[in-house]
Amino acid sequence: MSYRVLTMLLISIMLLGLNGNVVQAATTTEACSISGTFTITDNEVTGNNSCTGTVMIPAGVTSIGDLAFGSAAITAITIPASVTSIKTGSFSGTRTLTSVTFVAGSQLTSIGFCSFCEVGLTTITIPASVTSIGNSAFGGASALRSIYFLGNKPNIGPDVVQNVTGVIAYILPTATGYPAAGSLMEGLTIAVGTAPTPTRTATVTRTST
Repeated sequence: MSYRVLTMLLISIMLLGLNGNVVQAATTTEACSISGTFTITDNEVTGNNSCTGTVMIPAGVTSIGDLAFGSAAITAITIPASVTSIKTGSFSGTRTLTSVTFVAGSQLTSIGFCSFCEVGLTTITIPASVTSIGNSAFGGASALRSIYFLGNKPNIGPDVVQNVTGVIAYILPTATGYPAAGSLMEGLTIAVGTAPTPTRTATVTRTST
């Protein structure tokens, strides 16, 4: 069988199910603690329906999509180690959001543009695995006072704390790539310090369909 024919055959198998129907994206719906739900499609949180209260993202989810929780009335979220990206505006406008917990062993690599714009956080700890933080990621988050970095310096976009002043970036003594303590880095004042010990969280598995 020629390479071209084999390639076309593989593409056909990917597009069609065994019954001849187009394969549908795998979608589940998960409950928020007080009311509402959020939707996961192909391991990405894609949106919410009046989600209120705390949110536990199930293990196995790999990304939180654009505007997935934008302006939702959530207060806290736990993000599993499997998540590798938080996309544009994922939590933008969630003014009630005061707690973000990354489960130990986080594989998160990117935090997108305006992903935490105008949230209610006073502090957040960035996992060591993070390599990029987008422009204005924490823009307008007026309550924010500290960001703890657990790893070496990631790529940080301009105006990461746009329209927010007095935010301290705490880094580990062994971290590399950062300016000296007391210096400014994209609006953040560098200091040496360790992150608070996080509250232990349980692993959540998907139960909804």
